[in-house]
Amino acid sequence: SQQIPKVVPKVSPLRKAFRVNRVEDAQSATICSFATQEDIDSFSILCDNELGGKSSAAFSLSKDNTGIFKGLISFEKPENLLRSGYAAIITRYEDPPDLEGFDGLGVHIKTDGRGYVFNVVDQFCTDTQSVFQKSFRTPPDEWTHVVLPFSKFNLSHGHQLCLDSNRINTDSIYSLGILISDEKEGPFNLEIKSINAIQTRFFRRYNLLPDIQDNEREYIK
Repeated sequence: SQQIPKVVPKVSPLRKAFRVNRVEDAQSATICSFATQEDIDSFSILCDNELGGKSSAAFSLSKDNTGIFKGLISFEKPENLLRSGYAAIITRYEDPPDLEGFDGLGVHIKTDGRGYVFNVVDQFCTDTQSVFQKSFRTPPDEWTHVVLPFSKFNLSHGHQLCLDSNRINTDSIYSLGILISDEKEGPFNLEIKSINAIQTRFFRRYNLLPDIQDNEREYIK
């Protein structure tokens, strides 16, 4: 299986854990929005150029009050660097977000059609230097609501996917992020409006979430 680099947060301002007023059958709650510079600044950029690689990345606020994550992926690296060709944005939380009642994430995003990975770090990952990951791909240049059920994330440890592993502990999520690592060189670009906690059964009820295999890409328009 494809080896996806494990990316853990290093330096970024700590976000306050979001809290929502609970209502019966609440379908979603916003975890991250990207409407202000403060929102953008709460994310760190991680890239192989920190270790001598030649990839580059930037995360900025657009004129439409969305986040723009773009850059260039390169496999060029010095001899002492084990792996290159990746970049990520990651935010950390001061306290775990309150995700009671939610069983997935919904991401409102527009990409270039390249393959991306959503990262989740919980208390287990913090203790073991691992990360939960779910790959996704959307149609290029179209705003898409991507649905990522927590049950379909796999644990990655030491750059290896652990298919038989613990599930995400939604009571102790400390970090969220998006990684590009699709084994292709060249420019990348995505625009993001929000990351939300969701109840996926509502999306299935209205046929917004297709029934597909775990190893396939998932997206809804």
